[in-house]
Amino acid sequence: MQPVFRWVRARVMCYATEDRSRIAEVFRTFIGTDEWNEDVVEGEMGNITLIMDAEITRQKDIDGIFVRLGDETVDRILSELEDRTDEDCTFYVRLDKQKAFSGTYSVATGGDVISLTCKVASYPAKRELAVDILRNYLRSLPRQAPELP
Repeated sequence: MQPVFRWVRARVMCYATEDRSRIAEVFRTFIGTDEWNEDVVEGEMGNITLIMDAEITRQKDIDGIFVRLGDETVDRILSELEDRTDEDCTFYVRLDKQKAFSGTYSVATGGDVISLTCKVASYPAKRELAVDILRNYLRSLPRQAPELP
């Protein structure tokens, strides 16, 4: 079976007012590993921001990320695939970082996010084909059983 992604890059920013260990735990839980790069940058006003950045290439690890998103988020992403995939076959999604603290991953509307940038393995490299590959992949993910009343 051909891999769906060449790579997935996950990134989160930890601002000076945030607890690094809490952000690291959320990021670790989401990406499924504690292997990532960290860069410290200084903003215009001298504020320090820590950027945690991971590149995941193993399909099994990537599958874990997408399964952790949950059915509702995957369904929303499915409905927006065309808008989230560019001409270079790169797929983008931003997740609400604050909701991730409670283990809920939902598409973000604000700026405090965990971002995913995913390079779709599309041959030939055409946007329409990449969207079809993503659609088939997301539909094939294991679904959570509905809760009984």
